[in-house]
Amino acid sequence: MIHGLSVHTQSATSAVGYFLDAKYKDKTTGEWLERDPPAELIEGDPAQMTALCEALRFKHHYTSGVLAFSDDDTAKIAATPGLKEKLIEELREFAYAGVKQDDCKQLLVVEHGHKGNLELHY
Repeated sequence: MIHGLSVHTQSATSAVGYFLDAKYKDKTTGEWLERDPPAELIEGDPAQMTALCEALRFKHHYTSGVLAFSDDDTAKIAATPGLKEKLIEELREFAYAGVKQDDCKQLLVVEHGHKGNLELHY
């Protein structure tokens, strides 16, 4: 698994748009290609998350990241019922360490699989 954080932190609208967009820009060719399979909303409300982030007056409105899994790990996750959900819950526990109120632990998670491996964007 590779965990990456985005350097883009000012427009949650753009980040959520990227998560859910039917197309992606291929870094090698620069072409816009269809995501196949399409992005899948796993958890959260994109409109609500965008509104919450954009309402903040901090310089950096949000943090986004991705958990990208190898082909072998992707196969293991697909073959193990509940494992993907467990990974998302562990991510939530890590991201919100010390926050006791469950209603304050909102998370937006979108799955990408167009590169052949599992990516969980949050």
